[in-house]
Amino acid sequence: MRPILFHIGDHDVATYGLMTASGWVLGIYCWLRQLPHLHFRGGEREFWHLVYLLIAGALVGGKLLAFVYYGADSAGALLTNLSSGFVYLGGMIGSGLCGFFFLRAKGYVFFEKADFFAAGLAIGHAVGRVGCLGAGCCHGVPTTLPWGVRFTDPAAAVFPREWLGIPLHPTQLYEVIGEVAIFLALVFYFQRRRLAGTLAPGLVSMAYLAMYGVMRFAVDFW
Repeated sequence: MRPILFHIGDHDVATYGLMTASGWVLGIYCWLRQLPHLHFRGGEREFWHLVYLLIAGALVGGKLLAFVYYGADSAGALLTNLSSGFVYLGGMIGSGLCGFFFLRAKGYVFFEKADFFAAGLAIGHAVGRVGCLGAGCCHGVPTTLPWGVRFTDPAAAVFPREWLGIPLHPTQLYEVIGEVAIFLALVFYFQRRRLAGTLAPGLVSMAYLAMYGVMRFAVDFW
């Protein structure tokens, strides 16, 4: 695995940061495809205002939960490094709160709009998890299974460090597969029913949270 993908002059381009940014781009593209269903009174301009807030909420929320998890000793590195040091659930909560207050201030019902953001969130997270694989973070426990992944780069974020070089469950890839499956279910089943009027507003978002919760609960055993 390659925590540093390549170099531009003296600058290191981290695999994690690049793939996380790519996930955001793909997610936003999916959201743009839903723009006709969002019915924003302010049109595309209002959509981009919301997207900027969602990104800001994800950055702040992801950093805050990382700070809570890793503790004050890591505060300096966490706050100054934008290529790593985020917790997905913190980012989701941060984005959700920003989206809720923005939509409420504009007079919209939160879940009527949130349904059309769920699929983009799932596929964007799938791409971001590829970055976790490259960085060596979020890995699983040791395994004897043939698809175990060995992280040998000293820069890999393997913890505990004695697990460097031994086969580990590639839990990052388990989540990639799970998120892609969730994305397909949302797009080809839940969202179609929502547009056809056979599914109440909010149930697409709830379906995403339920499916991701079950998948993440299962993966965390490894």
